[in-house]
Amino acid sequence: MIRVWLSVAVLAYGHMISAQENAAGWADFRDGRYEDAIAKALAEGSADAYALACRSHIVLGGFYSQGDTAVMHLHKAIEYCGKSVSLDDRNLVGRMTYAMAAGFEGKRLFSPRYPAQSRKHLEYLAYLYPENPLAVAAIGGWHSEVYAAGFFARVALGGSRKKAREYFARALELGETNIPLHLEYVKFLTRDGKDAYPEAIAEIDRLLAREPEVAFDALLQEKARELKAALETGSKRTVRDTIKAIAAFNGIEDWKSADAYDLELEAPDTDD
Repeated sequence: MIRVWLSVAVLAYGHMISAQENAAGWADFRDGRYEDAIAKALAEGSADAYALACRSHIVLGGFYSQGDTAVMHLHKAIEYCGKSVSLDDRNLVGRMTYAMAAGFEGKRLFSPRYPAQSRKHLEYLAYLYPENPLAVAAIGGWHSEVYAAGFFARVALGGSRKKAREYFARALELGETNIPLHLEYVKFLTRDGKDAYPEAIAEIDRLLAREPEVAFDALLQEKARELKAALETGSKRTVRDTIKAIAAFNGIEDWKSADAYDLELEAPDTDD
């Protein structure tokens, strides 16, 4: 089964840009009232507000729903992030979350076209914001996940462990990422094998020491505690199974009754 760039980390749910905090519904999103956040954001209808609605649907679908309901939230997320980017082509939150949501849809449909589109959007963000650690770490997360999926995924999609390492190293040089991307970096470390488990555990301890900025951060910290317990067993199988269990939209490969969501948003060409 081809896995795709799926980590909720690349949503960048932490403190991305101050404009998000000015969007209608931000306080509700911050405190975990996602339905209220969606309603207020849609009433405002700005690029940042649509991105906030998109992110809220990802949380609801990815962690609080199953089956058709989860897929409904996923499709709403794609729709609203598309609207965000249509209003503001450079909207970091909107395009990044759109890319991640497309990756989930690709996993549901077992289609490489969706993660390929995800990559283009993330590369565009890294092109637009080369000094932003979140944008740089996000494309690193894509390469990490595709590489971990196995040989055929790497060939079909071009995932590279070397590139993942380079992007993560660059992001760390640029500054501190948020809690979701910090967790993604931990997952990357676990793929170096058991010798890397002590470093991964140390990174989780640093992650857990951070103050959550939004309710979703606290949720991910609980997921990180589960991963730490798995790492402490020293069992690769336990670690692998835990990474799968704590992921958003766990089980989405089996939720195929809904029609495919056609991606309409194209990533601009970054060639000079």
